Amino acid sequence: MIKKAIFLFFISFNYIIANTLILNDNTNYSDLISTSYQKTFIDKSAKLIIDDMVKNTSFKQISKSNYKASKNTIWTKLSIKNLSSKDLKLYFENNRPIIDIIDVYIFKDEKAYKKIELGENRDIKKRELQTRKSTFSLQVEKNSKYTIYIMYKSYTSISTFWKIENQYNYISSSTLESLSWGIFIGIIIT
Repeated sequence: MIKKAIFLFFISFNYIIANTLILNDNTNYSDLISTSYQKTFIDKSAKLIIDDMVKNTSFKQISKSNYKASKNTIWTKLSIKNLSSKDLKLYFENNRPIIDIIDVYIFKDEKAYKKIELGENRDIKKRELQTRKSTFSLQVEKNSKYTIYIMYKSYTSISTFWKIENQYNYISSSTLESLSWGIFIGIIIT
């Protein structure tokens, strides 16, 4: 009986950990994406709020990250645990810049921590990072667990794909993208 209980505990523990993004000193930030770790819930009523989502046990692991335009609200849930030897600053960038409303709710160690409002229908001047894409940063303290709930509403298609980068990779990719756009616009104008 005890062997069965221990076996069930380890199976449950592995399932919980498998859906958590574990950061350590050897994490490679060049190809880190949210879809490998996030769970998704489609709210067909489009009326649920964050309090409902925190209690919701119907999130499912879905490989799909692109959704056609609909009246549904899409929610994703992502858990991150920092087991590295230092605090980390992460940057999250959604690959689709035309999503109408994105609300990001961050919980630190199971307590409400921060809300970030992004999306095309929000004033870009009020954002921490004023970029054309929905982007936010998060200071992830060592030995802490963060749960991020993201709500998407849009009259256009929705992408739940987020690129997750450390500061060095974020600055490098942003600089390269800006340079590419500058060259492209320069060629068009001349």
